[in-house]
Amino acid sequence: MQKTKAALWEFLQGLGKTFMLPVALLAFCGIMLGIGSSLSSEAVTDGLPFLKAEGFHLVFTWMANTGLVAFTFLPVLFAMAIPLGLAREDKGVAAFSGFVGFAAMNLAVNFYLTARGVDLKDEKAIEHYGIADVLGVQSIDTGLLGAVAVGIVVSLLHQRFRTQRMPDALAFFGGLRFVPIISALVLSVLGLLIPLVWPAFNGWITAVGRGIGHTGVFGPFFFGMGEVLLRPIGLHHILVAMFRFTDVGGSGAVCGDDVSGALNMFYAHLDCAGAPNAAVTDATHFLSQGKMAAYLGGLPGAALAMYHCANRRMRPEIKALLVSGVVACVVGGITEPLEFLFLFVAPWLYAVHAVLVGLGFLTAAVLGVFIGNTDGNVIDWLVFGVLQGSSTKWYLVPVIAAVWFAVYYFLFRWAIRRFDLRTPGRDQEPKQDAGDEEGPAPDAEKAPARELVAGKYDAVAILDAIGGAANIRSLDNCITRLRMTVEDAERVDGARLKKLGAVGVIKLDGHTVQVVIGPQVQSVKDAIATMIPVG
Repeated sequence: MQKTKAALWEFLQGLGKTFMLPVALLAFCGIMLGIGSSLSSEAVTDGLPFLKAEGFHLVFTWMANTGLVAFTFLPVLFAMAIPLGLAREDKGVAAFSGFVGFAAMNLAVNFYLTARGVDLKDEKAIEHYGIADVLGVQSIDTGLLGAVAVGIVVSLLHQRFRTQRMPDALAFFGGLRFVPIISALVLSVLGLLIPLVWPAFNGWITAVGRGIGHTGVFGPFFFGMGEVLLRPIGLHHILVAMFRFTDVGGSGAVCGDDVSGALNMFYAHLDCAGAPNAAVTDATHFLSQGKMAAYLGGLPGAALAMYHCANRRMRPEIKALLVSGVVACVVGGITEPLEFLFLFVAPWLYAVHAVLVGLGFLTAAVLGVFIGNTDGNVIDWLVFGVLQGSSTKWYLVPVIAAVWFAVYYFLFRWAIRRFDLRTPGRDQEPKQDAGDEEGPAPDAEKAPARELVAGKYDAVAILDAIGGAANIRSLDNCITRLRMTVEDAERVDGARLKKLGAVGVIKLDGHTVQVVIGPQVQSVKDAIATMIPVG
């Protein structure tokens, strides 16, 4: 039972991590689309006539078109990214097989509909089956769910058949070459089943979306709170993806096309002229404007409170930590470096933080702020708020953020002092620091052999604190964390990892561990990977 639970945790952790590759591209493409569409719109060019010059118009139109890459091909990107991320070896073959499987599935769907004599242009058939153009094939638009299913199936096939041996006469088709072959066959068979189950399944998803829609502004409230509560165990990516890319986040007509998913609807609106309809504005309540209260105001206020509550002698040492956390939050929309400073010392305070994030979503929805996109950082505010004009109500965001800044600052300052919370700068004494300086002395002789990552993280020492290479079964990372399956979680020295620069250590069970590093986690993972026999 414990092995099954650990395997499930590892799978869900890995699945959530695989979402990051297409989501990162989506965030970049969103910025390109936002800048290009806003600076080429009549609302902006009428106020800035020089932007009507042909050169400017061509550049901004090109930017908008480039931004459509991720939006237009999002499902197939997920179908490729999931097996790519889950594969331990031969990742290129896994990604290639993901594309093959996705294409085979949709061609099989087209075959079934055609063989059954379904009129692919009939409005009733289109509505019943959800027929749409998928990579140039008239198929059923299964969106993110279909792509995730393809990715998972292909990853399992890749794991099972990557080393498949064939008879001598068929040896050419063995090994890695067999993975895309079996992927095409299996997904083609599964594609024949989709028209039988998808209408009912899609109806359930739509019903869930409508149910959330009927909760009004409380839908975004529970979504925002849920995302924060799931973040420590790394499953928030799955929740977010459901709202961004499926009917759960809303659906409706946008510029004459039926679109589902909050982020999909927002990008579709950016790509055409005109004011957003009610369906688009309701869906956008689940996007980045809801985060801005906490990201641009609240968490920086909490950081200032932690700084003021720290021992005066320790303030210079924690200043860089807090400043880097604020920059990551405000500019990058990455909150873990700040959140994990108080999550472990006061989980109840983290729960209060989750409620305040939810209230930020609710407040933005009530006030009608319409900014959208994914990250909730200052870039989103400028590109999708300020540049899009006053109709986005971007001017309300600084006011909301200022209120949240004050609430977080006074709440955290009171809580830290009232309950003597061991936030940074309050859990160390100068003598301990001196001891720490003396402690590593025996290792100083080894310093030349050590590889420093990003000028700060000692990969050799971090590996040693994890329990050494022998303790690691698998190693990967997401945006801010090392994600590991280990032989024994008790061998992971959390206290030492924190002294080496880690923000936090999460032991989900006896074998599943996460080490929160921050934005430089990829460099840390790559350095450690060179010292262990795993990918």
